[in-house]
Parts: sequence; structure tokens; C-alpha cells
Amino acid sequence: MVTRMNHQADDTSRWILSSGRGNPSPGEVDIWRIRLDTEDRSIQHAGDFLGVDELARVARFRLECDRKRFFIAHATVRKILAKYVGCEPIQLVFENSEKSKPRLHQSLNPHDLRFNLSHSNDVALLVVTAGLSVGIDIEAVNYDLAMEEIARAFFSPDEVRSLLTLAKEQRTEAFFCCWTRKEAYIKAKGDGFFTASGSFSVSLRPDRPAALLRVADDADELTRWSFYDIKIDRAYKATLVVEGRSHCGFSPSFTQGFSPSFTRPRVLLLGF
Repeated sequence: MVTRMNHQADDTSRWILSSGRGNPSPGEVDIWRIRLDTEDRSIQHAGDFLGVDELARVARFRLECDRKRFFIAHATVRKILAKYVGCEPIQLVFENSEKSKPRLHQSLNPHDLRFNLSHSNDVALLVVTAGLSVGIDIEAVNYDLAMEEIARAFFSPDEVRSLLTLAKEQRTEAFFCCWTRKEAYIKAKGDGFFTASGSFSVSLRPDRPAALLRVADDADELTRWSFYDIKIDRAYKATLVVEGRSHCGFSPSFTQGFSPSFTRPRVLLLGF
């Protein structure tokens, strides 16, 4: 396993923790951090390769900052995925699963690449795997949020009790740990609104590992998934959920900083 920083001609860099191959092999996960405040011209003038549906969604945002963030995030996703597939960004075709999870069209995806995107404020995370169901979620920590009200509406009773047992100064961080862990799990399953957020419980204490603790009527789920906290900085919480349990040596972190518009650490997941 090697560790190195590669700088490319288009002002991108890759933080690689793997054998250094181009595409993720079974058992590998690529995580890309995307800057949504970038002034990178190659991204901001990439409207020519966004799809019609994506451009329509951009136009529906009321605030210019939201339009810019969405545009940069989705343009960059196309740019990254096109490198995996070996085509131009405009040539990518997406389809939805039966439960509306986006995926690459089968005709462009012989290696069963799977991806998931999440963004909050000026940071987005994209995860890419081969043959593994995966979900990722990032949230900016907001200390002014009505946490208890939201928790009672969307958390399980176990999670609400765990949250309220913490000291008040610990609850905000715990709330966002719980929120990102739940969202990443729902996204990994690909169920969206078909999964009731109160039907399962996750760990929420920041000093405890991310974990799935309970799933109503399906105990097998507890051994199907692995949960990982992604370390960015104190302003964000993020969680990755990957199918499988035989992982080791996996501790994704972006705390070392970055300067280009998007960066990638790759981590080898052993045991597949």
C-alpha cells in the first residue's frame, strides 16, 4: 500500500492509499472531496456537458449561491465519472433504480461502478465503488437548529433518548453524527423515502464508532453494512456506509487540507 499526492495538469490532485490503479477494484472505495466555492474555469464553464434535467434543476434554485453549488457539484461529478468510464462528460447517461437512486446506464458501466453524492454549504463528497452498494452524507454543523424537535420527528425513540442523556453542549455534535449516519445508510440501501427513519437506530456519540445498532424486522442488516466517520474539519460531519463487513485499515480523512477544486483519497478495503 502506498501513500502519495499526485498533482495533475488540470489542477486536481489525488490522495491515494492503495496500489495506485486507475479504477477502484472490488473492495476499494474512492472518496472525492469537491470544493463548491471554486473559481476553476474548467468547472464553471462546464454547462455544455450537463444534461437537460440537471440544467432544469439548476434553474429552479431561487438563490444564486445554491445554483452555483449545484452546478459545480454535478459538473464535477460528470467530469470525474467520465474519467472512470473513459468517455466525455456529455456522453454519460444516467438512469434511476426502481427506488430512484441514480446510477450509470448499463451500456456505459461494464465494471458495475456505483456512486453517491452529498453536499452541504461549500463542500461536496462523491464516493465511487465497483460492485458495492454505498452511501455518503455530509452536513454542515448548525448550532442554531431546533435539534430536539427534529430528532423527535425523524430519529428512533432509542436515538432520542440517547441524545437527551448527553450534556447540552454535546448534543449538537451528536445530533449531526446521528443525522449523517442515518442518511448515509438510507442512501446506501437506495430506498429513499421507502425507509422510515425511525425504523432503525444508529450510534450517535461522537466519541463512539459509527455503527448500525438496530433495524426493525431485519436483524441481518446489522451484518450487511459497515459505517465510517469521515473526518473533514469541525464545521462538518460526514459518514460513509459501505456494503460488507470485512474491512480494515480504513480511516478516511481530509483534515490534511487541499488546494485544488477536487481531491481523492483511495482506501483499500480488505477481506473481499
